[in-house]
Amino acid sequence: MAELAEAKAQYQINAARLKDTKIISPVGGKISQPEARVGDITKSSQALFTIIENNRLELQVKIPETQLTLIRPGQTVKITSDADSNLKLQGKVREIEPIVDETSRQATVAVDLPRQTALKPGMFLSVDIVTNSSRTLTAPMNAVLPQTDGSYLGFAE
Repeated sequence: MAELAEAKAQYQINAARLKDTKIISPVGGKISQPEARVGDITKSSQALFTIIENNRLELQVKIPETQLTLIRPGQTVKITSDADSNLKLQGKVREIEPIVDETSRQATVAVDLPRQTALKPGMFLSVDIVTNSSRTLTAPMNAVLPQTDGSYLGFAE
């Protein structure tokens, strides 16, 4: 009878260990960068895989800490590529990571990219983020004449 109890206990221990070997993703997608290998012992905070969720790509942009206050989630981002001069896209800032890198003094800003067949993981893209704009009145230089008192006189056609 003691052998049966010991076997049941050993079975429960092994079943619990087997349960701990399963990795279940909260999202569907493709594994693009496996970080862990079979047999590795990992920590709970360690990344095991990078998953591309249903072909959704994001652009990770490094922003200096001095400019972080100018960036907001939902802000429009203009995206271009040096490899393809025809590639001109717009993305939206999804998230600003809360931690600034101590060495570079930069934070990562995640930008959601539109679904495009031309985009591939690992591509190098350039980003323009408009942080300030204002409306001003402009005139051609030949329509403005300086006056002797320091003022200017403008002419309209």
